[in-house]
Amino acid sequence: MRLNRRHFLRGSAASLTCGCLPQFALGESHISGEIEPPIEDFGCSALDPFSDQMQIIDFSSEQQQVIQDLQISDYGTFVFAKRWRQRDGLTPNSGKITLGCGFFNGKPEQHALVVNAANDWLDGRLGQLIDFRFDVPVSDAHIRIQLGGNRNNSYVGRDNLRIPKEEPTMRLANFNRPSTVKHEFGHALGLRHEHRFPGAISFREDVVVEEMRRRHGWSQAQTYRNILTPLDSSAKCIGDPDLNETSIMMYTIPSRWTQDGASYQRAGIITERDRRCLIGVYSA
Repeated sequence: MRLNRRHFLRGSAASLTCGCLPQFALGESHISGEIEPPIEDFGCSALDPFSDQMQIIDFSSEQQQVIQDLQISDYGTFVFAKRWRQRDGLTPNSGKITLGCGFFNGKPEQHALVVNAANDWLDGRLGQLIDFRFDVPVSDAHIRIQLGGNRNNSYVGRDNLRIPKEEPTMRLANFNRPSTVKHEFGHALGLRHEHRFPGAISFREDVVVEEMRRRHGWSQAQTYRNILTPLDSSAKCIGDPDLNETSIMMYTIPSRWTQDGASYQRAGIITERDRRCLIGVYSA
């Protein structure tokens, strides 16, 4: 049995740029000493190092039935195959997936900003299914955070397990901005960018490509991968299958980027629909 594109299983995987182990896109060296967040919130590039076709070899029959019943593809706001599993966490027999989080650098007060923002995901029912622990050594962490620099990005969900232990899985340039931290932890939990919801936005592609090149140094391929390529029309996010225009995972889309002059602004907070999506996935 095969699912649609980019399902992460235990099949062979390739980097977006080479056939070696996945690397952090636009990597930079670790930062030491004082850390100053940039004034501007740089664009988030969700990192997806895996090849387009993966064979299912690691799902139970019950999970495969859920996929079939709901016609779940890897597209939409969530990649079902990249959800964390009970055995991945620090408390595998507790009924809760506990993800260890560690920092490569930064001061305690800077760590506290990240912890407070990330824990906002755990309000309500989702907190009964998922937990974060920030008291683990970075070498043992599922989510390994580097502060500073000029990029905000994260690997998606269980992809984090494929990244070498000495490498960060999340970079937070704007660690002092709660909405940015929440957005990146949304990726770490498995969410994709909401603006790629199928049929949601008709872009002026040349305008977007040029602006992302000029402002952030993105290549055309990066811009298409992260902004312009819509997700598959069969997409469903269990618990919330419709476009969430104010999702924490929505890009800010200016009117000059769209064919019809429409603009989009993420709310800056985790919406109940964001949580509902993850509750559905992690309850399945």
